[in-house]
Amino acid sequence: MNGKAHVGTATILTVFMVLCLSIFGVLSVVSAQADLKLAQKTGEAVRDYYAADARGEEDLARVDAILKAQLEETQGQPGLDDLQRASLKLTQAGFTANLGEEGLLISWSEEAGEGQTLEIELAAPLSPSSVRWDIRRWQLVRTAQEEEEDFGVDLWDGVS
Repeated sequence: MNGKAHVGTATILTVFMVLCLSIFGVLSVVSAQADLKLAQKTGEAVRDYYAADARGEEDLARVDAILKAQLEETQGQPGLDDLQRASLKLTQAGFTANLGEEGLLISWSEEAGEGQTLEIELAAPLSPSSVRWDIRRWQLVRTAQEEEEDFGVDLWDGVS
């Protein structure tokens, strides 16, 4: 009788250990799959950001070329009329350009993947200086609202 009790206890312990190891194995596989999905999503977001950043740099070069051409037309002494002409040229090139107290504000945005845009804003000063423009904003902005998951549980809202 004593021998059977020990064999039964050993069998129960072995089954319990196998069950625990199986559960930990399944949890490890599920965790690894979740990590892989997260890594892929992060890689995609990084790729999208740097693609938008590269397009932003290309557009910055276009803006710089327009401002440089306008500055060369005025022999380095831009006036208000020259900035208005530059504003018109930039608007025709697809940028948003507004003349303000600080000078010419130029802005545009680049699509940076799902639900994000890279917003870029430059300022071209009114007074002649060694700087044609100054970057005021180069920021990744979330454009899509995160969707709330509906878990199908109706919770009491405090009102009867």
